[in-house]
Amino acid sequence: MVKKLIKYDLLAYLRSLFPMDMVLLGIALLTRIVQCFEPSEASTGYSVFITSSVVALVIACLVALVMTFVLCITRFYRSLFGAEGYLSLTLPVSHSQHLLAKVCSSLLANLFTLVSLVLAWCIASCGELLTEIIKALLYLVKWLGEAVGSANLALWVPEGLVFLVTSICCVYLLCYFCLTLGQMARKNRILAAIGVFFGYYLLNQFFGTICLLIGINAPPWLENLLEALADMEEGAVHLFLCSGIVWTVLWSVIYGLLIRFIMKRKLNLE
Repeated sequence: MVKKLIKYDLLAYLRSLFPMDMVLLGIALLTRIVQCFEPSEASTGYSVFITSSVVALVIACLVALVMTFVLCITRFYRSLFGAEGYLSLTLPVSHSQHLLAKVCSSLLANLFTLVSLVLAWCIASCGELLTEIIKALLYLVKWLGEAVGSANLALWVPEGLVFLVTSICCVYLLCYFCLTLGQMARKNRILAAIGVFFGYYLLNQFFGTICLLIGINAPPWLENLLEALADMEEGAVHLFLCSGIVWTVLWSVIYGLLIRFIMKRKLNLE
């Protein structure tokens, strides 16, 4: 059933993302066509036109990223707490499965947008940019392999990818949690959710400042620990990535449990 939920969510995303990506690819194609008419001598008109097309492409890429994020957030709210919630919550699916489907479909939607961005820049540069990026990545891999060893590098890559995925999931679950709290308000639910998010942000900054002050006035045992981690070098990177994965997974579980609890006990559909 989770697969069907993901399927329907992806179809809903594609109805909005596909036209946007077509516009993005159209701008990329226009940028490439303009480059075909590059004059042999410097021309002010051509420079202005090519610069404008590149700026338009960059703006389109930023808009695509922001729109994907906004669509994923609004899809969660509308399908569970909006008018669609009456139908979604009558399905033989648990709250945890609804949440899992939303997170998975959001990840896939972001992957679809990322592929579109890469394709757009490949079109705009006729593949030259992609070739240079691949060369740079190969050079970086070779340099890191020689500097830290192939074994460490082979572990850093999957650890980094897992950390990236868990971080994205944690961000979406945080936004879902804010929306879930916001739906408990009788009026202005979106504003309430935004207020919850800013309250969380201020609280996070407060505790971050406290941790920073503790770090500045660190006790001797903590300073010795930090010095030992600095001496480990490659091991410190593994520790950072693994602790980051554990941290993001822990908070993702906390957000998920809180969302499920509120949906079971404090659900307030429109």
